[in-house]
Amino acid sequence: MQQIGARRVRHQRGVTLIELIVTIAIVAIIAGLAFPSYEHYTRKTKRSVAKTALLEVRSRMENFMLNNKTYTDDLTDLGYGASPFYVDKQGKAVAQADSIYTVDVDAADATSYTLSATPINAQANDTDCAVFRVDELGQKTAEDSGGDAAGKCW
Repeated sequence: MQQIGARRVRHQRGVTLIELIVTIAIVAIIAGLAFPSYEHYTRKTKRSVAKTALLEVRSRMENFMLNNKTYTDDLTDLGYGASPFYVDKQGKAVAQADSIYTVDVDAADATSYTLSATPINAQANDTDCAVFRVDELGQKTAEDSGGDAAGKCW
């Protein structure tokens, strides 16, 4: 005898709570590992701002020397709005609150100078390359947060 109109019962398969929790845990672990690497990468890419700013100031310093037969320790003499001045992640001179590097003249006399760029605000966590320097000879140096030479920065 056949049953007419008998219905087949379908079992719907869905996601269980355990599967959902395991998936969320895996995503959280991956994000926890990836975020510090991303932060390190962004700090590293922003170092180019400091290098570019120092090389621009160096160029202006050399032009100043050609015109005045001496170097200056005041960045306003080179056309900057302040001494020291601050640059943002695009390399533009900005207010200190919006900046990631301070650019300054460490030392200058009639025949020599040393320029520096120091990370501040969001970039201050860059302890591998805490200070960039360039002098009148074009010698580029960098230090980590402990004051040790950091050759990998330039």
